[in-house]
Amino acid sequence: MVGGSAQVAPRSSAAPQAVAVGPQGAAGDSTVGNTLPRDGAGAGGGTLLLDAGSEDAYPDAAGDGTEGAGAGGGVLRDGGVTTDGAASDAGSGAMAAWSCDGDYAFGAPLTASFFVDPTPPALASALTATLGTAHPISLVLHLKDGALIGALSATISAGVGKEVFLPDEVPLLAPVVLAFGSPPGVTSVDPQPRAMLGFQDEEGSVDVELEHVVWRATQGSTCADMSVSFQAVLPPSQFSVVVHLAAGDRTIGELISASGSDSNPRVTPIGRPTPTPIPVEIAAVFQGTPLDFDFDTL
Repeated sequence: MVGGSAQVAPRSSAAPQAVAVGPQGAAGDSTVGNTLPRDGAGAGGGTLLLDAGSEDAYPDAAGDGTEGAGAGGGVLRDGGVTTDGAASDAGSGAMAAWSCDGDYAFGAPLTASFFVDPTPPALASALTATLGTAHPISLVLHLKDGALIGALSATISAGVGKEVFLPDEVPLLAPVVLAFGSPPGVTSVDPQPRAMLGFQDEEGSVDVELEHVVWRATQGSTCADMSVSFQAVLPPSQFSVVVHLAAGDRTIGELISASGSDSNPRVTPIGRPTPTPIPVEIAAVFQGTPLDFDFDTL
C-alpha cells in the first residue's frame, strides 16, 4: 500500500525545455546552466520540475543561491502531463487514482530526449551519442509486506531473460508515497542517496554515480504505461570518469566545462589555488519500457 499523499504547494505552470542535442554530438543549446529549473516563460516540450514537501531537503548543490527540489511529493510537467493539481491535457486515457501497488520494473530508453534541463548540454550530447545500452537506468517498484517501495538505478541482463541491478550497486529501495496532482503518481519519501547510470561507450561499460536522486513515476492508462522523471546531483568524484567517444576521449568534467555550465574558471590565475569543483545537477524524463525483473534478488 502506498503511503499518504505528499501535499505540495503547486508552482508556476511555466516549464524549462529539454536539452537540445545537435548533429555530430554537438549540444544544440550551450546556454543551459547547472542550476535547477526555475519558473519562467515557455510551454510544451520535455519539461521537468520536481517539487517537495521541504525546500531544505535539497541542498544548493550548484552553489548559485537557488534552492532545489527536495524529498517527498513531486511535480512533473512534460508537455501534456501536468501534475500541479490541474487536469492533464493529455490525460484522457490516464487513471484517476494510483492503482499499481505491486512488482513492476521500467527501463529508460537512451534517446536524444532523455536528458533535460539542467543537464549540461555537452554532457547530455556525449552520453546519448554512446553506443548505448538497453536501459541506462531503470525504475523498480516492489510490494514488500504490504508496502510499496522503489528505487532508480542501472540494470543489466542476468543472462536468464531477467534484469537485475548492477552487482554491488543495488540501491536502497525506500517507501513511496502518492505524489501531488494528476495524473496519479508516486515518489519516494526522501531523496534516494545513490544511484548508477550505465552506458556502453567505444571501449565498454561506463558507470556514472549519482547522488540525492529525486524521482516521480506517473501512471498512464495501465500499470504497464509508466512515465518517470528524476533529478540528481552528479558529484565531483565522477568528473574524472572517461567517456570513450568516436571523436576522442573526454572526461565528464571536460564535458561539463564544454557546456559552459560549471562555475570554475577554465584557466586558474597564476598564484591562485585551483578552485574546488562543485556538484552539477542533471535531470531526465523517460517513458518506461516494462522489464522482466528478478525480484528475488532484492
